[in-house]
Amino acid sequence: YVIDGTVRIGRLTAPQATALAFPQTKPPTDSPQLGATGWRALIVHQVIQDLESHGISEAAINQRGLVIRTTINKHAQQAALGAINQTFAHLTKQQRNLKNALVAIDPKSGAVLAYYGGPNGKGYDGKVDNFDYAGIGPRPPGSSFKPYTLATVRTQTLKKAPTKPKLTIDSYVDGSYCVKIQGRQICNDPGDQGLSSSSVSISNAMKYSLNTTFDQLAEQAGPANVAAIAHAMGIPEKDTNGNALLVGSNDRTGFGIGIGDYPVSPIDQAVGYATLANGGLANSAYFVQSATDSAGNLVYKHKADPQRAIDAKVANDVTLTLEPVAAWSHDPLAGG
Repeated sequence: YVIDGTVRIGRLTAPQATALAFPQTKPPTDSPQLGATGWRALIVHQVIQDLESHGISEAAINQRGLVIRTTINKHAQQAALGAINQTFAHLTKQQRNLKNALVAIDPKSGAVLAYYGGPNGKGYDGKVDNFDYAGIGPRPPGSSFKPYTLATVRTQTLKKAPTKPKLTIDSYVDGSYCVKIQGRQICNDPGDQGLSSSSVSISNAMKYSLNTTFDQLAEQAGPANVAAIAHAMGIPEKDTNGNALLVGSNDRTGFGIGIGDYPVSPIDQAVGYATLANGGLANSAYFVQSATDSAGNLVYKHKADPQRAIDAKVANDVTLTLEPVAAWSHDPLAGG
């Protein structure tokens, strides 16, 4: 240090000491999101929740100066943002109230590689929207729920469940344009009328996304059984508010589960599909790989805990039926 222009400890020359300037500083913030804004803040919120679920409070994160290594992959996140921006680039005035979310998960571990829950700011309609549509906002998933129905049917066949039909992905079932189930008329999309038939293979029913086939399969398999398989594959029993999932207001599950009538969140769907990609082994989604304190001591490290959700043969069969869907929908994938 310097007193009266004289260097007292010999570490700096007088000219060096004179040239020193105090570094620029940033004012402290009361932000609960560690200074992050926009979509990044929604990731921070998920990271904090992950640590809190393992007994590390947000106060401890701040007080102990934790260094947190997340699962987010920079390149995957950039690709996710690019997909969001490209898909929603040219909205009409009527479309500007649309919401979007994206979650990418490593099937082998459950690590969340990319996460976009919304703008956490101004939406396409110019209104401020801070909701996390990826992790908190369940919505009916529609036809993307059909794989769980098929997984249930194939599981019952593999286990030789009594009173249940023995079905493979090559079995022919009813795919009529309209059918009645429990007195309720169910129809396929008008564009699928030419593809509808009273005899269609289950593989083609998935490829064409025939509603009548999968509602009937759910009814035959038992809607509650479909829900049980979906829960095992990654759809939680309850949402973030503690409300039961995959049941109606009467606390029962109807055949509409076959084509995704019951709300789920994008992150839960990502886990379910990751289970298929992982040969039927389910991993819970997670955001934190590790955390160390300011002294470098390990405070937390993620431990894998995969669970067998469905037989590998079932996962393989369902995946086989999904392979032609992208090409049939004229939605080309990278690498052909």
